[in-house]
Amino acid sequence: MKSQNASVLNIRDIALRDNFTASEKFNFLTLFVIFIALTWSPDNRSIWTFGFVLIIASSSIINIKIHEIVHPFIIDKLWIKLLCFNLPAIFLLITYFLTALGNCIEPITIANSTFLELKRPENLFSTNVAFKENWILFLSLISLFTLCTHLLLIPKSLYFINKFINWCCVTIFFIVFLGFIFKAADLAKPLFSTGTGQIDFFFYFPYDGGWAAFALLWMYVSYATSIIEYEKTNREFTETNTPFYLALCSILASTTLIIQASISSLFLSLAFVHICILCYHYFNKRKEPKLKLIKPYLFLLGAGSVLKGIHTFTQLNTNNLVTENLKKSGLEMFLDNPIFGWGLNSFRKLSPYYNDAHLLNHNYETIPSSAINLLVEFGIIGLLVICLYALTLYLLYIIKKQTNPFSNTLFFALFLIILLSFLDNPFYSLPVTFSFWIIGFLAIRWAQLIYHRADEVDTQTKLLTTDELRNVPFVTNPKKEVFK
Repeated sequence: MKSQNASVLNIRDIALRDNFTASEKFNFLTLFVIFIALTWSPDNRSIWTFGFVLIIASSSIINIKIHEIVHPFIIDKLWIKLLCFNLPAIFLLITYFLTALGNCIEPITIANSTFLELKRPENLFSTNVAFKENWILFLSLISLFTLCTHLLLIPKSLYFINKFINWCCVTIFFIVFLGFIFKAADLAKPLFSTGTGQIDFFFYFPYDGGWAAFALLWMYVSYATSIIEYEKTNREFTETNTPFYLALCSILASTTLIIQASISSLFLSLAFVHICILCYHYFNKRKEPKLKLIKPYLFLLGAGSVLKGIHTFTQLNTNNLVTENLKKSGLEMFLDNPIFGWGLNSFRKLSPYYNDAHLLNHNYETIPSSAINLLVEFGIIGLLVICLYALTLYLLYIIKKQTNPFSNTLFFALFLIILLSFLDNPFYSLPVTFSFWIIGFLAIRWAQLIYHRADEVDTQTKLLTTDELRNVPFVTNPKKEVFK
């Protein structure tokens, strides 16, 4: 899909495309700073990281008011939309604090020794077993989700999305570069960190499976952006940024060669095969001679990824007793409290009461399945709220006929992560969770902006202004702006 050439745009269209309002600048920088903090932090689950995210993300609510003031166009029901987008977060927040009214783990004394006893919950609102340890984390996640929903309200142009993705991709390139250096140096732990006591880490991702899920998401983002970069101008392939994004795809996929075999790394290998097929079919339709040189490399890369996927599959132990026992323990926890769950990060606290005897001397932080983990933490009600929210947004995307290749590619990546969540726990990694949110909301916002003018996307008001009058300059300074 070719976009308008910059040469035929009038002054007003170019200004709207390339200039950020004050609220767009704040939203852009806030999201990018948090992206850096979560991906480059030696311990992104530390109290300092949680506090930083909570302060930055919660203060961004002020930016909605700034957006209402400086936005150059009419906005319908801004605050109502913000409330609707955050209803699931508000519901989970209320239930999280309500379930902390009691405590079902209490100390008991036997023969002058004190032990912790798990009692049957007295009621639905006495089941949050780890409230004191995780309330800051939960508030941080809620505020972070609220910040991500601003992507459905604030960006007024595709340029915002393209620029943000570009900055993130450049950052990820340096992450991969340093990750390879860490692996080549055979470090026992990442630099400037205390480590996790395990060897399966990549960069500052303490678990190789978390990195594989992160790489899978941004690999599809890179591919989708490469096509946009190629199509938005009439320049040749080598004169665009397309080679950089395709190279980043290959580099992200290549990390599966050095990380430990897991179901997540298998997904990463197979996802790259899919991207190679997409690229082959896309470039096969192009008439540019230079693109024909790429097709043999795509075939070799795809074949290599297939071989790596087969090798990874043979290394996976499908009868892993530890994994099966942890999932079994998680299901038992859910059945004991199926309505609202046991609260955030409750598995670590409850696992000694449910795990098999041969696992008691080991500390497991989470269940190797995001689906079961969500059931344990939020119960059937919480999981239904989360699933209905995501399904509603996607159905609106379909019903409003906003489907487009860029958004479809991003949604496919999200679907793979959701599928992976039944077999692994990618959402335990904060960078993966944050990336999942921003990629999903960017895909929806892109679909809204690509089918509407910038002054029509956020309003249902019938605009009668002719195209000739649309060429007049606009003012974003509220002190000078007389009308919109």
